[in-house]
Amino acid sequence: MVGQTFRGRLRRFTFTAPGGRDLRPTWDFGDGSRYNSSDLGQPYPALSDIQHVYQTDSYGLSQGYTVSGILRFLVTYSVNGGPWQQLGVKSTAFTRSYPVFQLQPQAVSGQ
Repeated sequence: MVGQTFRGRLRRFTFTAPGGRDLRPTWDFGDGSRYNSSDLGQPYPALSDIQHVYQTDSYGLSQGYTVSGILRFLVTYSVNGGPWQQLGVKSTAFTRSYPVFQLQPQAVSGQ
């Protein structure tokens, strides 16, 4: 919960996932694959439950695959201890370009 006083009135805000669930982002890996995560993951290089294996490289894509995470949350507010009211479901998207390179073995003779 976040609290703020504005013009002498205390405003309180909460941010929860729609339906009262924990915040669960949807990840789009740019190759047609999606993943609904149970958490926000960890910054690299820490281990995370958010993982994806690409089946092809991004050779034909100038910027690589566009990876995005979409976070949906329900915003509610209260003024001066009054009843909680809903502002509705809001969403925020985060995107990054991710080049994928493919390594292929090549046979060499005479060694």
